[in-house]
Amino acid sequence: MRTVRHLLLLGLGPVIALAAMSVASEAVQLTPLWTHSAGGSGYAEIVAYDALAAEFLVVNGTERCVMRLDPRTGKERGRFDVSEYGDPTSVAASRGLIAVAVVAPRKTDAGHIVLFSSRSATAADGNNGRPSAVVRVGALPDMVTFTPDGRYLLSANEGEPSDDFAVDPEGSISVIDVGRGAEYAVALTADFVRFNSERELLESQGVRIVALNPHTEDGRATPAQDFEPEYIAVAPDGRTAWVALQENNALAVLEIATARVERVVGLGLKDHSLAGNGLDVNDRDGGIHIRRWPVFGMYQPDGIAVFETDGEVFLATANEGDTRNYVGFSDEARVADLQLSESLAAVPDIKRLKVSNAGGDTNGDGAVDRLLTFGARSLAIWDTTGKLVYDSGDALEQFVAKHLPERFNINSVGEDQIDKRSPEKGPEPEGIVVGRVGDSIYAFVGLERTSAVAIFDVTRPVSTRLVDVVPLSRDKKALGGPQIAPEGLCFVAAEQSPLGAPLLAVACEVTGSTVLFRVDPVGQ
Repeated sequence: MRTVRHLLLLGLGPVIALAAMSVASEAVQLTPLWTHSAGGSGYAEIVAYDALAAEFLVVNGTERCVMRLDPRTGKERGRFDVSEYGDPTSVAASRGLIAVAVVAPRKTDAGHIVLFSSRSATAADGNNGRPSAVVRVGALPDMVTFTPDGRYLLSANEGEPSDDFAVDPEGSISVIDVGRGAEYAVALTADFVRFNSERELLESQGVRIVALNPHTEDGRATPAQDFEPEYIAVAPDGRTAWVALQENNALAVLEIATARVERVVGLGLKDHSLAGNGLDVNDRDGGIHIRRWPVFGMYQPDGIAVFETDGEVFLATANEGDTRNYVGFSDEARVADLQLSESLAAVPDIKRLKVSNAGGDTNGDGAVDRLLTFGARSLAIWDTTGKLVYDSGDALEQFVAKHLPERFNINSVGEDQIDKRSPEKGPEPEGIVVGRVGDSIYAFVGLERTSAVAIFDVTRPVSTRLVDVVPLSRDKKALGGPQIAPEGLCFVAAEQSPLGAPLLAVACEVTGSTVLFRVDPVGQ
């Protein structure tokens, strides 16, 4: 692994916050400790840490279980079996309680949160027995997390439609009170029904509502159907949560105690025509070409993390981007397939870029005069009102182009595919965690396509800096390899770590492998 003392921010201009090249008093490096290989694609997706049992928990969707890994060796200790209920998607742990989100066999049906006690993990045969409780939630629960005090458990229920769009359940957030124990768990549902009458207002504020529904009078999905909660981050005081509505390019603000969505905030657009906001849009132009283009990026974050610095709370987002591409409805198109305004039609080398087929005709003349691409290919920092404080611009693509050109916008698993993903969301920053190392706060971002972890110093949010992009092993012959397509990340603070040092666990979806790093501070 490289030891990086210089904090690099390549090519970022005055987008939101100007961060010049600088030398930091402290940086970090990732030291690999072990890799657990479960068997291939889908065998490792999301990773969490159970501090009471001192073990990592890894979602194994293929075998419908959660694996329990020894933090010192990476060896499997046992499993939580949820096959009776469906497919697990997420896991979280707090104060001896394990929560597993499980999608029903038919994803449009109600899902479940299956609760286990970590104390049952001491069974000699490694079989953790029956769940402590099973709580019914909305359709397609895709992420679970606890409040800091462990009283509430939150589930983001995406409510994805069937492939033919004949069934489109409403998205929701479940708030489960587990304060008196799993056996007394009570679930409340925070829905979006009251926003159905506010479509025009929401759209004017940048919230994207584009899905169709053949069963409504106007043929469009209601906001409650269109909103698909993806990821949840909870405030340090446990009162508020921010929920990513990825496809909608928005955040929902949740009051936890009342299980009420207070507001939905549009995240706006990133102007890729500005200096420092370039991107590579073409996989057939003979190489790496990061340039400014007349394109707007929808942030559409996947992972969100909350952190506090100098008494102020901020949100960090990994701006992956996502499309809806179903048999019954698709919102994606190549630029070449659209009827463009005269000015856009004259732009060369942009025809391969995938963009939205909705929202581009701003004057109603039938021609697209605004290109909206999926994701912002960046890390962003926001205040708690949804105001953008910092965006990393094109720093990720610039860094990879300079230091890891063999991985530039590759397609995760393919060989000799440099530039392959340039028209389709680039490196795809997906998962994100934030943690303190020494006196600094760092954001660790999984780059799904690059198979790497980007490290940002976010101690001073307005002057956030890219520290490094650490490549994961792609070599099948290497010890601990391969580690392809990081999906879930988990940071363990030094005070909770069984090894006495901060740890970063990364679950890699394509290879079914989980790798553990020690996070080491590096001075000048």
